[in-house]
Amino acid sequence: MRYTRYDYKKKKGDNFILWIIGSITFSIIVGMLFYNLFLKENNVVDTSGKNQQESVKEKDPKDSNGKSFGIIQCGVFKDKNNAEATLASINSEATCFIVEEDEGIKLMYGIYNFDQASEKVNSLTGSSVSNFRIKCEIPGDSDEKRAEGEIIEAYLKIINKLTEKDVKAVDTKQFKEWVLSISSEVSNKSEEFNILVSQINQLPDEYKKENQKDSLIQIYNILKKYKQK
Repeated sequence: MRYTRYDYKKKKGDNFILWIIGSITFSIIVGMLFYNLFLKENNVVDTSGKNQQESVKEKDPKDSNGKSFGIIQCGVFKDKNNAEATLASINSEATCFIVEEDEGIKLMYGIYNFDQASEKVNSLTGSSVSNFRIKCEIPGDSDEKRAEGEIIEAYLKIINKLTEKDVKAVDTKQFKEWVLSISSEVSNKSEEFNILVSQINQLPDEYKKENQKDSLIQIYNILKKYKQK
């Protein structure tokens, strides 16, 4: 009778090797799962966060430098005499002017930056003067529009400075030099922009109240194109 001999030591050694191989394989699989579930997911979040920041920078619009203005209107008349009579009844310190358009003869109380216009509206309403504010916003989506908005803002400061007590004239020399400087940085100038710069350059060095009307009408004709509905 033959007996089959089993080498128990060899069998035990083979099992041990298989156990090591299985452990290593299991560790690799667990490691890959851990990477996919956690590390890779975290990398996606970081990348997404980076993209969001880059997106914000890309969407950081230059038109945040846009300028908002308020034109205050105190009525529309068919007869210019009525408009002038109403004009005479309003505070003489105001920078009032009259424009004639298809809708009629419009009496304007003044033009200001938007916040100042709000204050003027409240003051007029408190004095029982009929009025409303027209919002005009020059966008900042081009170097020309940004320059135009800044120039008009500075121009209005000079015009409205004359409403202050004891101010008889305003020196414009530095203002005109600044306008020429900022306009030189504009690459593509429209006819409207060139006319604005040219007329400012022709202002007297001492700007007085008799110069206000022409300046305000010029600014009004520019701003009405940017009227907000």
